[in-house]
Amino acid sequence: MSVPHVHTIYINPTPGKNVVNALTSPVLRGILDGLRSVPAGTRCIVLTSSGRTFSAGVDITGFGAEPEPDATSLDHVLRELEDATLPVVAVVPRGYALGGGLELLLACSHRVLGPDAHVGLPEVRIGLIPGGGGTQRLPRAAGVASA
Repeated sequence: MSVPHVHTIYINPTPGKNVVNALTSPVLRGILDGLRSVPAGTRCIVLTSSGRTFSAGVDITGFGAEPEPDATSLDHVLRELEDATLPVVAVVPRGYALGGGLELLLACSHRVLGPDAHVGLPEVRIGLIPGGGGTQRLPRAAGVASA
């Protein structure tokens, strides 16, 4: 569905492979490509998913592995979202936005979550500190008591 003056970027799952919308380098590159291809006359950017899950963050099984030579980093995408000259609205109608997925939401200027949406930073349960600024952005967005 096309809405006038709104540029929508979809995080799409790879059928049979990436059903949780892990933030792989190709997925992050797709978000950057979407941010860089905003048509003239656009007044708002929407970041959403066409799948059941917005994004379950990065795949921790890849931690410690050598990054791809042309890999796109989550930090780079988060900076681009924060520095966008247009409002960026993250929309999670249902499903999960976890870890890096939540950090994507928090880097957007506005967030809309449906009643069946769930967010969190589950990496803290296994002793990992959120690496995409979630520890700073979440208290700013939700307040210290809720964060």
